[in-house]
Amino acid sequence: MTMTVSLIKHFAVLAFANFLYLTGLAFLVPLSIVFVFLPFVASGAFATLAVIAGALVTAGAGILYLYTGSRRKTLFILGRTTLIPAVFSIVLSFVNEQLIFSTVAFYVEDFQRVKPILESYLEQSVPHGAYLTVGYVAIGVLLLWLAQRTRT
Repeated sequence: MTMTVSLIKHFAVLAFANFLYLTGLAFLVPLSIVFVFLPFVASGAFATLAVIAGALVTAGAGILYLYTGSRRKTLFILGRTTLIPAVFSIVLSFVNEQLIFSTVAFYVEDFQRVKPILESYLEQSVPHGAYLTVGYVAIGVLLLWLAQRTRT
């Protein structure tokens, strides 16, 4: 196998595994939205989304472990990957409400119908998003710390 093909295979496997893992982490956002806005249906939807999120995270981590053959490398990659949504969320937390409203108003014709929903979402979900951000940072740092403590 040539070096180019080997590099392509390496990046393809890592990209696919990271995609699965990040998609699983991303399912935590709808979980929080369902839990906040629809508590009366949260039990069924929550369980379904939780199973999907868990399966995606497990699949991504499993593929990484099978590919790298090393717990240390797997934990390091997962830790680094977990910090991506944390950094993204921190950056977005500095975006003010007016910028969000003006951006949505630019793309949505009947913005006045959407505005109350958007306001409600920002008031109720953003504080929960802060908890997710703290969780992502904590999990990412924990995984990186475990990677440093693991021998293989």
